[in-house]
Amino acid sequence: DEYVSVERYQEHYRAAPHLCFGYFDGEKLRGFLRGGSQKGEHLPPDLCGAQHDPDGETMVLHLLCVEEQSRRRGIGQGLMKAFIDYVKAKETKVKRIILMCHAELIPVYTRVGFTLVGRAEVKFGKRSWYEC
Repeated sequence: DEYVSVERYQEHYRAAPHLCFGYFDGEKLRGFLRGGSQKGEHLPPDLCGAQHDPDGETMVLHLLCVEEQSRRRGIGQGLMKAFIDYVKAKETKVKRIILMCHAELIPVYTRVGFTLVGRAEVKFGKRSWYEC
């Protein structure tokens, strides 16, 4: 119920290719991260993960995924660090970086410096989302 089509991913990539990061092992993609900026400090309720406003002051880490057999090897943390470093160095309009995640992933994001804001109003799938 949280499915995003290949076509949507391609649309996201075309909107902000510089905010898409991958971790490769040879030619095999093991992890992927996608961001996009928006206006407003918090996630809007109708967020579907596609938005990118080049004039936005809030950077949203929309997607982070690491293939199951490659987890717990620092790939996700490495992608997040690279993304955060890039945003701080190159996205001069951005004042904050936020994300949404499920409850069980809050510790993953707080370990790399995010702070739990609270339950997000986002409606995507059946599970609750939290903003960090």
